[in-house]
Parts: sequence; C-alpha cells; structure tokens
Amino acid sequence: MCFAQSVMVHVENEAALGCYHEATKVSTIEGFVVQDEMLSPCNVALDQYGLSDKDRAATFANRGILYAAQGSLAEALSDYDEALELYPTLGEVYLSRGIIFHFEKQFGKAIADYSKAIELQTQAAHLAYFDRAMAYEELRRWEEAHADYQKALEIHPDWTPAVARLRWVEDRLHNENQTNRYLTNR
Repeated sequence: MCFAQSVMVHVENEAALGCYHEATKVSTIEGFVVQDEMLSPCNVALDQYGLSDKDRAATFANRGILYAAQGSLAEALSDYDEALELYPTLGEVYLSRGIIFHFEKQFGKAIADYSKAIELQTQAAHLAYFDRAMAYEELRRWEEAHADYQKALEIHPDWTPAVARLRWVEDRLHNENQTNRYLTNR
C-alpha cells in the first residue's frame, strides 16, 4: 500500500478544482473506486485555456492519480510526465510517479522519484519517506527502510501504517542479526 498526494490548484477554475477534489478522494480513501465520469472535470480543465503552467501540471498530476487508481498505468505515467515537463518542481508528482514505478517493480526508479519528492520538499514528506521505505523493503535494504519509517514517524508521529511497517522491519533486522551471529559462530 503506497500513498499518493493530490496537487492543489490555485485558480477558481471549477473543472480544475473538481479534478483536484476527485484525486484527493482517491488518494485519501482506501479502496475508493474510480468511475470514468470522475475524469471528466480533469479533461474539461485540460481542454480549457487560461490555466497557468503550475495549475495545468497539477491537473495532469491529479488526473494521473485517477488513472492510476483505475489501473490505467500507462495513462497515469503519461500524465505525470506531462506535469513534470510543465512544472518540474512539483514534488507530489514525483511521489505519485514513484508509486507507478514501484507497482511495476522498477524499485530503483521508484526510489529515485521518492527521493526527488523529498528533495523538493513535498507537502506530504511523510508519504514519500514511507513509500521509499517500502521500496527499500522490496530490495531487502532493511537499514534504509528502517531509517525512512523513522523519518516518516518524526514528521507524522503515531501514524499507524508507519508504526506497523517499522515494527515489521525491526523484526527483519533482528532476525538477520541473529542469523549473522549464528553463521559467525559456526
């Protein structure tokens, strides 16, 4: 379970705001089902003129979240890439694109995107650290996963998903240390 972050738009464009709200629902409510009509405000906003590059990028990113939630990963990646071409400093887009790479088991690319989101100081830094820790887990890089879960908890104390994953990684580290001691003493 990785977490995405919708991107706020800063205009009074009803369609762009609608797209943002739909993406926010999808990124915050587990198991939320995306209906095709939820993409409509995004498409309308992107067909209109007058959006700044940043708001246009945000709308592409938000539509990407909806596509990803539908399982349309190629479309999601395309929208994330379009958003980054328009506005390459939106950390939330790197976070969301990293999730696609993560899902596709391209863990190196996922880690790079999560790291870029952190570097750009995404508003949802705890999510970026959490998602990167999960990618480190996939690579059995327990120490790095442990550090990132701790960082996520520094930012968002007592966050249940991070607490649970941190405990799981601590068990892995303990078991690995026990195994190493056993092998050393043989």
